[in-house]
Amino acid sequence: MVSKSSLRKHLNQARQSLSPDQVIENSRLITEAISPRFLSGQPHHFGIYLPFGNEVDLRALLTRHPNGYIPSVHEQSMQFQAWNPGLEINKHPLGMMQSDFIDGLKRAHLDVCFLPLLGFDALGHRLGMGGGFYDRYFEHNSETLLIGVAHDCQQVDSLPVDDWDVKLHAIVTESQIITP
Repeated sequence: MVSKSSLRKHLNQARQSLSPDQVIENSRLITEAISPRFLSGQPHHFGIYLPFGNEVDLRALLTRHPNGYIPSVHEQSMQFQAWNPGLEINKHPLGMMQSDFIDGLKRAHLDVCFLPLLGFDALGHRLGMGGGFYDRYFEHNSETLLIGVAHDCQQVDSLPVDDWDVKLHAIVTESQIITP
C-alpha cells in the first residue's frame, strides 16, 4: 500500500490544482448540502475550521447558524472556541488560521464537527495533514458527529489506517454525501 506521506503529497497537489472559482463553487454546494442535513432543527453546537490551501470554505455556516466553534492548536493540544465576528484571528506557524490558544479553556460540547482533510475513502477513513490534532481531540468521542468535507478529487479507493485514526460518520463533497 502507498505510504501516508506520498498520498499526502499527491492529494495536496490535486487540491491545489483546483481553480479559485472551483473552490468557491464546491464550497457553496457543500455548505448548501450541510445545512439541511446536519444543522437543521434544534440549535446545534458545531465545529468548523478556517480554510487554507484550497480547503472547502464553510465560513458561511457561521453567519447562518448560531453556536459555531473554531479550533486553535498549541503544541500537541487542540481546543474549540466559540465563534464571534470580533474574534482575533492569526496565522499559526503550520499555516492554518486560528484564534489565540487559551490555556485552561473548558472543553466545548460539539454536536457535530466538520473536519478538513487531504484524502478520504468510502469507508469513512480520513487522511489529514499529519499533525494528529483531530485524532487526539476526538480519540474518546462518542457524542460528536464527525463529518469530513472535501472536494471530489480528494477521494481515493482506500487509505492506510492506523489504530489512532478517527473514523468519520460521513463525508460531504460537491457531488455526494457518503455515510459509511
